[in-house]
Amino acid sequence: MKNEKERQQLYTDLYFEKGHWWLKIWQTLVAIFGWMCVFVPIIITVTSFWAIYNPKIPHIWSYSEGIFEIKFIGILLAFAFVMASLFATSMTIIQNRRRDRLAE
Repeated sequence: MKNEKERQQLYTDLYFEKGHWWLKIWQTLVAIFGWMCVFVPIIITVTSFWAIYNPKIPHIWSYSEGIFEIKFIGILLAFAFVMASLFATSMTIIQNRRRDRLAE
């Protein structure tokens, strides 16, 4: 068996090594900013859509075109989910039947 020093290192990452504090701070701030760029538009869209049913919810926009677009995208995503589920289920059934025929 090889000890720790003889083992080949296939990759290195300065973030997880000792030291490099400025790199860790910088990369952590960039990651937090990136996740904020993901969640803020989602929160704005959800609260704006929710506000058409409950006006007490604070919202930034309430354009009818935007609400129609969100509903349309929701229908498209639901259709895509149903089709993907149908495909996955049917392929699972087909593969299980093939395996049963081959295993006998």
